[in-house]
Amino acid sequence: MFMLRNVSKFIFGDAAKESIIEIPQGQLYIVRPLSPKGFSELIFKDAAASIRRTGQEFQYQLVIQRAYEEGEEELVDDENEGGDVEGLGGDKDEKTFLLDQSLHFRSEVREGGEKVLAWRDLSGDVGDLYEFVCDISTSSEKVATFVLAAVQCQYERKYRRSAQKATERELQEFSFEEESPIPNASPIASPVSPTSKESAAAMSKEVVVGKDLTVAKSDGQTQAPPAAVHPDALEVLAKETAELHLFDFNSGTFILQDHFVTATVSEVGNWQYWLQITGTDREWLGQPVVADINPVFNFEYLSFIFNHYTADGSAYSWLLRFKNQAVEERFQEGLMQALWEYLHEMKWSKTKVDERDYVLEAFNDLTMEDIPEELEEEEEEEEEADEIDDSQRSEHYDSDEEADDVVTKEDDGNVNSQLAVGYKHDRSFVVRGSKIGVFKHTPNNNLEFSTNISKVETSKGKLFSPKKVMLHAEDSNMILQNESEPNTLYRMDLEYGKVVDEWKVHDDIPVTNFAPENTHIPALGEPIIGLDVSADGRWVLAICGTYLLLIDALQKEGKNEGRLGFEKPFGKDSKPQPRRLGLQPSHVAQFQHETGAPLSFTPARFNTGLDSSETSIITATGPFIITWNLKKVLAGRKDPYTIKRYAEEVKADNFKFGSDKNVIVALPNEVNMVAKQSFRKPTRESIAGPVTPARFGRRSSARLRKDEIVNSPF
Repeated sequence: MFMLRNVSKFIFGDAAKESIIEIPQGQLYIVRPLSPKGFSELIFKDAAASIRRTGQEFQYQLVIQRAYEEGEEELVDDENEGGDVEGLGGDKDEKTFLLDQSLHFRSEVREGGEKVLAWRDLSGDVGDLYEFVCDISTSSEKVATFVLAAVQCQYERKYRRSAQKATERELQEFSFEEESPIPNASPIASPVSPTSKESAAAMSKEVVVGKDLTVAKSDGQTQAPPAAVHPDALEVLAKETAELHLFDFNSGTFILQDHFVTATVSEVGNWQYWLQITGTDREWLGQPVVADINPVFNFEYLSFIFNHYTADGSAYSWLLRFKNQAVEERFQEGLMQALWEYLHEMKWSKTKVDERDYVLEAFNDLTMEDIPEELEEEEEEEEEADEIDDSQRSEHYDSDEEADDVVTKEDDGNVNSQLAVGYKHDRSFVVRGSKIGVFKHTPNNNLEFSTNISKVETSKGKLFSPKKVMLHAEDSNMILQNESEPNTLYRMDLEYGKVVDEWKVHDDIPVTNFAPENTHIPALGEPIIGLDVSADGRWVLAICGTYLLLIDALQKEGKNEGRLGFEKPFGKDSKPQPRRLGLQPSHVAQFQHETGAPLSFTPARFNTGLDSSETSIITATGPFIITWNLKKVLAGRKDPYTIKRYAEEVKADNFKFGSDKNVIVALPNEVNMVAKQSFRKPTRESIAGPVTPARFGRRSSARLRKDEIVNSPF
């Protein structure tokens, strides 16, 4: 087992890395050979095993983390209640074990080449074991190196010194290969009648098909719509074979539809392109290649997930799984060429090779390097939903609302449209028609109506409704734009509530966007509708209709190393690689399934504060608010965002200044502040909305009390 000792210095060498070694794919079981509870239980159907450093010297953890890939839905919230084993940590998506000799950690290669890691369940009954069954693609060398790393970690914990100079005899103390064979875990149940836990698989490799079944089908599953008639192709850009899976809204999983299909991307003329998927005996789907297909490529799982829209506006999410990376790369280049040419109306071949790579990588799952130290710190746990202040939670009305509740709708034909959150005086400003309401932030994290600016007028006395607003000069001024005069900006003195200055930018060229800072953003095709920049200038956030772009403006090489792109431009060969922040295609399909409206992000924002760094990003689409955890984004985590659904369209939203713990929300006729803790992971339940209002707390009604409602028509 210890033949690989010489490689250990490379594993342990970089002390800055939290993770020492990882096996990226496998399944976690708990096996109870002597227990009446049942022989075995599948804990994570798709997981990664890693060994991590802790904050204490010579202490290491074995970590099994459930993997969430594009399109996967978490369906086991209710089933896991109370299921965490003592001492394993509270995160239901992650199990941690202190690497100690008492675990009797060992490995085994079974007949057929299956590789298994096993260790004792110290909180269970005698004989209980955890088993991590490695994916078939995991090499024997990888497993042996992982076991060696675990042995050395146990040695360091016991003797509190480095294992680099430990002899083979000393390390043998932590070898338990001679113990009784590791028992086999029970096989996964048939997909004909799966449990909800077993239905959590999303990647196509996890879809299990019975011996006598060609495709796993059951009543109530989402059915594929009729395929559109495809136009004649002028040129084929890509043609590859794959497996085809369709996202099922009821189970929250991808269901295998066809083992063998041909996916073709073709040019059909006039900068129009077409994606057609054909099976052996039927046409599965055909649709134009447009930005709304929300393409996501995952090369680890050889998958491509995209959205499909029918003529009646219905949305479906599909997954293609290719046989190898080379096939997926060919298909990706063909599809992205089609999308690029459609958006730019210029030939892909005329772009430079590095620009093509830039576009292709932006639509992959990538991990940004050089994560700031402050973001490496462990994030706070925010799972104590019962402790959320009720006044920050509810925003919905029952049909039997009591007569003495405050009515917020004003019959003036206007709705709330813009929100600006101040930092100087704890005030927020909400635009409603030609009025601006001013709201005070209270100590208990609520909003209190303060005053209003009843008439927004030009310096010549012409009434107008601001289209865009931005606070300026330490919240003493507000910059306004009039939709009917897009080439002019107005400066309002907030103390007097009047426009005091007018800036005419150009007679013919309109102002399409304005922000405190700006830089040149490399284009991916879709128009940028908004910008935000972190306080230190390092991170630039560009907002498109269906995704966000997070760009690191810090230069890491060349003569301008260490300087921002704002100070010195990037070299022609060192463009910053954007991180494309998009929703999982299956979530997009569910959003549209619920609302009947396509994705359309509002201007996104970082949280801001005088002495705090940015930790979150917020935006909205329709009735949904979405927040991204910046640490998870930069680390390449697969679950970086949470959502909150409202009964009405969210007009504007932003974090309270100085923290990302509270969010100020402008609905058409209400303004309120909610705790970020009330946001949830995107699941069928959280996307569908508040069917059972009390599920997030102890209140029996979802109605707002008087003190919870801000009379927003001001």
